[in-house]
Amino acid sequence: MPCRGTCDRHRVSKPGRRGRYATGQVRCQQCGVWMVRDEPACPCCGLRLRRRARRR
Repeated sequence: MPCRGTCDRHRVSKPGRRGRYATGQVRCQQCGVWMVRDEPACPCCGLRLRRRARRR
């Protein structure tokens, strides 16, 4: 499902010295938006949110 643009309401800024995943932020690959959510899917496009970095 394509991005509808409603994810901009959930957008968060980058934390200070800690990483995004360490502070609980998740990323939607379809929309390209970082957000803080407990649900497993993006509220905009329904795609599963990334909770860990691709490389470890």
